[in-house]
Amino acid sequence: MCAHRFFVTTTAFAETIRGKVTDPQSKPVAGARVLVTRGSTTIVTTTTGADGQFGPISVPTGDYEITVAAPGFRAAPKQVKLAANGSAEVQI
Repeated sequence: MCAHRFFVTTTAFAETIRGKVTDPQSKPVAGARVLVTRGSTTIVTTTTGADGQFGPISVPTGDYEITVAAPGFRAAPKQVKLAANGSAEVQI
């Protein structure tokens, strides 16, 4: 009998980004595409819920840019800096 052991390692980050996307009338933007980038690298892509919220997204410490797009909606990218064990609440 042969026994195999498999070890899977994952990286857990204590830093998180979450936020809410609203239109100029402060109504939630559902189904908006949210990109979290670091430099020219896309770290994660997610979509807002019916309430316009996204996250939490776990990422390592560092500087990020949050870009949001939806049909008929565009917003200027937001810069986010996360310190160790930090979190960011982004309103777009």
